[in-house]
Amino acid sequence: MPGRKDIHTILIVGSGPIVIGQAAEFDYSGTQAIKALRRQGYRLVLVNSNPATVMTEPDLADATYIEPLVPEALRAIIAQEKPDAFLPTVGGQTGLNLALALSEDGTLADHQVQLIGASLKAIRIAEDRERFRQAMIEAGVPVPRGGAARSLEEARALAGEIGYPLLVRASFALGGSGAGWVKCPEELPEAVRKALSESPIGQIWLEESVLGWKEYELEVMRDGVGNFVVVCSIENLDPMGVHTGDSITVAPAQTLTDREYQQMRDMARRVMDAVGVETGGSNVQFAVDPLSGRMLVIEMNPRVSRSSALASKATGFPIAKIAALVAVGFSLDEIINDITGQTVAAFEPALDYVVVKIPRWSFEKFPGVDTTLGPQMKSVGEAMAIGSTFVQALQKAVQSLEIGVDALDGSGPSKPAWMEADANFSIDRLNYNYFQFNNKGFRTTNSNPGANNGSIFNGTTNSQSVNASSGVTFRPRFFDFMNSRYTLRWLYEQQGSDARSINGNYLRVADVTAGANATQNQSISSSRTETKQMSLSAGAFFDVKDRYTFDFAVRRDGSSRFGADNRWQTYG
Repeated sequence: MPGRKDIHTILIVGSGPIVIGQAAEFDYSGTQAIKALRRQGYRLVLVNSNPATVMTEPDLADATYIEPLVPEALRAIIAQEKPDAFLPTVGGQTGLNLALALSEDGTLADHQVQLIGASLKAIRIAEDRERFRQAMIEAGVPVPRGGAARSLEEARALAGEIGYPLLVRASFALGGSGAGWVKCPEELPEAVRKALSESPIGQIWLEESVLGWKEYELEVMRDGVGNFVVVCSIENLDPMGVHTGDSITVAPAQTLTDREYQQMRDMARRVMDAVGVETGGSNVQFAVDPLSGRMLVIEMNPRVSRSSALASKATGFPIAKIAALVAVGFSLDEIINDITGQTVAAFEPALDYVVVKIPRWSFEKFPGVDTTLGPQMKSVGEAMAIGSTFVQALQKAVQSLEIGVDALDGSGPSKPAWMEADANFSIDRLNYNYFQFNNKGFRTTNSNPGANNGSIFNGTTNSQSVNASSGVTFRPRFFDFMNSRYTLRWLYEQQGSDARSINGNYLRVADVTAGANATQNQSISSSRTETKQMSLSAGAFFDVKDRYTFDFAVRRDGSSRFGADNRWQTYG
């Protein structure tokens, strides 16, 4: 099936300004699509509000407009250029929103402009969470319980049915804008106000909590004759609750069984059928309960996404290029693989290597900003690395971040200053892949060690109720990549002989068997390692989210009972 002959001029929109959630990935994809379509003889009209992009270079598109990405500007350009088709899927969320607006106000129909790459029906179903949920239920695809609301009163009624905790997010929003977790009824009004302010259609979505579940993505592609391929599987190392753009990811997925992978593959195709995606690429996101194995479809994007750029670079499968070609009538078995020069795009990529992506934040440039990771994306960039093993790829990605950490064990000339204080410092159990990604500590305001306000180990009771107000630094943020839950190792850095209190707030350690919210103190035996789970009392520096578990480590200084090497000893 050759390219369509009834189309001559194609309108493409870029993603606009570089913002969190919509950045250079879409410039990469849009440029790829423009080059592919021009090689097939189509005339390309590009509209983008950002001149600092590759796709707006003068020699790429036949006509380039640097104009605001608003319906009014697009109407004038359509009247001037008279395109035969509009390809919105390489412009991110902005492209889909413009396609909806121009379809609903009659502009596309008045000028006989066809939508290609994604139909109006598919965009409406995928972007409207209420329609999407109903379509999934009709197709037999499991989704979280949820509902739409347009006011606080409707939200309160829905929250009563769903139960707390729950997720509140804005409809038709980018990068999780306006999204937040609500743990109790008192937090609902502010969350609803924030989400409604971010939704261009004044609608929000409330959904049952899947905090702590494992998160996966499939990048899939289909053509107009029914060919369907999974381009890449991606596993998020952070659990549900952290935006995918802020999550460390690995491709291909490392912890899926073949049965689970095939189940996801089948569900992804049913999702595309139910949404009505006839041609092009889509990103389908899944949540898997690590305890029960329950699998849910979280959402799908009927367009090129951030993950599409990652999958393209990881596999060598140019998703944006192929999506553009199938949008104009080519089938996957007609498109030659650029790498092999012999096989076709209907062959699914097979990887014998591992790709890791680590986000990059710039919190240090914005003092006072909330650094807690959640459903709203905060990273401003990312590093991708390829290795023969997961550990190798991860180490390369860490070095590529340029944050002063050369390796996972803190070795190298740029070892953070807080590690220099202890020549014996090490992150043990390296095979479990603990990774320190943010070397900023949380120091107390009082630098005077002061009197003993209750040490972690006082030599007699081994009490673990920690009252530490001065002289103690908490070193947060270690990931445990082998577990499905977000894990922090806490390091008590002793500036004096004992651990002290911090603002009178206690960190309490509870035995795992006592449950995540247990507050009783447990002692640690000096003769063996015991598994411990820690929760924070009210007012402590970190808010313990539901389903989050914490490990901690204690530096043992000098006592023969703890050994003479003064290493950090790990529990949990």
